[in-house]
Amino acid sequence: MTTNSLLSTLSIRRISTSNLIFQNCHTLKILESSKVLSASMILKTFGAVLALAATCYSAQIPLGYRYAFDVISSTIATSGWERSSAIVTGPTLIESDNIYRNTTWSIELPPHLQDIVRSSAPFEWVESGGTDKATYGFHVPIGITGYVAQTTKWHILTGYIRTTLAGNIITEQLITTVTPKVLSNGDLDGEVTFIPLESH
Repeated sequence: MTTNSLLSTLSIRRISTSNLIFQNCHTLKILESSKVLSASMILKTFGAVLALAATCYSAQIPLGYRYAFDVISSTIATSGWERSSAIVTGPTLIESDNIYRNTTWSIELPPHLQDIVRSSAPFEWVESGGTDKATYGFHVPIGITGYVAQTTKWHILTGYIRTTLAGNIITEQLITTVTPKVLSNGDLDGEVTFIPLESH
């Protein structure tokens, strides 16, 4: 392709990386200014544009956009007692079952926006946590019926995720995440106990 046909096809004029908008990694728009580049600079710049677009496509991140998460509140909440074993009658040894808890999001976000929220959290973020079976056990006396139960502590994070372009807010969404709190050994943070059932 000749330089003239390239100019005709692309209508390329002075290009600045700050003027690239890559939306949904499908459409590359080039904002034009008044001065036409030299032929060599056109080819060099066009190559840079293609390389930049390819990088964006592989990462699925739009070019030119900026993201920020503004924290409104970050609190810790404790769930109620949740049964984590079968009901047994003593004498016996009862163990808690495997317990796993995962992060939940109030709205669905693409991976790159989730990363922004995670990196802005004022606590150590874990996507999931668990307590293995037999971590906690109880000796149940003869004639006593009951089960193992535990509580779970959660980080509750609320804030706004904002997308801006050239200093203008494009989107603003209020989100809340609920993330399990874990101990230094990786177990879920909370309490575990044996709850006896009343005899009738």
